[in-house]
Amino acid sequence: REEIKGNIFIGIVEDNKDELEKYISLSQSCGLHSFGASTLEEAKQMLSVNGYDILLTDIHLSQEDVTKSVKSGFELIQFALETQPQLTILAMSHDLDKSIFDKAF
Repeated sequence: REEIKGNIFIGIVEDNKDELEKYISLSQSCGLHSFGASTLEEAKQMLSVNGYDILLTDIHLSQEDVTKSVKSGFELIQFALETQPQLTILAMSHDLDKSIFDKAF
């Protein structure tokens, strides 16, 4: 990415494509340079190619086997912190399980 002083780059990861488009549109309307991914693999590729200031990720990302719901957002967060330690990471989930909340901290 081309770095321009004052610009903020955000990577958004959400497996629901309609929601992903909404998040991207909203962040762009706030003046952020927004890029999206809908799978763990796409997100890792996105983070490997570009530098970001913020990562917004869902905790539950669908896998190719749609019958499985895994918390691969945690795996992505670990990868992101290893490759871009300067990132501000925001995690989101509709899961009300307290253990998910605790693990996020």
